[in-house]
Amino acid sequence: MDDRLMDNNRRAVTAGQSTQLSTFSERPNKVTPAEFAKEVTPLLTLVAPTGMTQEERKGWLHAAHMALGDMTPAALSVAVREAMRTVDHPAKIVSAIRKASEGGYVSTVSKYALMPTPTPKPEPVDDEVRQLMNNFVAQLEGKPK
Repeated sequence: MDDRLMDNNRRAVTAGQSTQLSTFSERPNKVTPAEFAKEVTPLLTLVAPTGMTQEERKGWLHAAHMALGDMTPAALSVAVREAMRTVDHPAKIVSAIRKASEGGYVSTVSKYALMPTPTPKPEPVDDEVRQLMNNFVAQLEGKPK
């Protein structure tokens, strides 16, 4: 979380005012609660105890998002896939995701996952090829050359 935001929130709490965290529109690179739930729910489902109720899962997801919500969607996705290899209990999920995200693997993969794919420039068509294509299209359309 941005240090300025943290300072502003501390001052608001100290002054007894309600705290208003920044909205996701102000933090476009951070994972939203819906994106977070979509990525982490499969991992939670794999390791959650059978007695964990739906309400407990929602509460767990909310708390986990509070702890990991500063991640980008791409970094979270890669870290969750990495955490799926080792986690065997819900209590270990947040630390495993954080550990995976702090490693060089996630930052490297995320960097390339977020890079736009370059669109190749079309090769120049010389006049002879252009004329052949025009003649071919004219023949298909039944027009004389």
